[in-house]
Amino acid sequence: MSPLGRFDVEVTARTLVRASDPPPGFLSVLPVSNLDLILGSFNVSLIVVYPAPARGFAAVAAAVRAALPAFLSRFFPFAGRVVADASTGIPEVACDNAGAELVLADAGVALADVDFADADRSFGLIQLPYEQGVALSLQLVRFKCGGFSMSWGTNHLLVDGHGLTALPNAWAEMLRTGGLSWEPHHDRRSLFRPRSPPRYGASLDAEFTRYAPGNLVNPLLAAALVRRNYE
Repeated sequence: MSPLGRFDVEVTARTLVRASDPPPGFLSVLPVSNLDLILGSFNVSLIVVYPAPARGFAAVAAAVRAALPAFLSRFFPFAGRVVADASTGIPEVACDNAGAELVLADAGVALADVDFADADRSFGLIQLPYEQGVALSLQLVRFKCGGFSMSWGTNHLLVDGHGLTALPNAWAEMLRTGGLSWEPHHDRRSLFRPRSPPRYGASLDAEFTRYAPGNLVNPLLAAALVRRNYE
């Protein structure tokens, strides 16, 4: 049977889940670092697809709903909202425990019928839209075969690619062990704060290359892989 060109995903439930134990003394507003602001605010997502669970989709959804409040207590900014500073317009994270979004949906097709070779007609349909300010939209989509997908939707101001993959890994560890073997650090501004007083070294000239079409390296023609930082 040929993969389907398109299919519909129907949302069956959309709720807000808050952290059960907000960390005391946590910043009410989490500033983002200058490195985060280079690319700015935009939504990113990671989709993981699973075969049919032995206990059924309803049991999976119930387990996710039960475990999410404790998870958000460890990853508290993801229970907040991405907002803009009223005076500067610079985006920041309001850690107000407004709640992460938990979405349940039905795809109505089997996983085998989805053309995963075409991202727009597979992942682009499985990932349901969510508001720009939502810090975490956790989406469970059930397929006709019993399999399901879990989509982690968030904002690039909160995670990069490595940080995004850490979310489901931490989630799985908490479900397996009831705890987390490492402590997430959310205050990026304290890690990437500019040097005071500023310092300059001549080695920086060799580290960075001005971003211009003539300076770009074609990896297909280069004799060796070149890693560069562009400014």
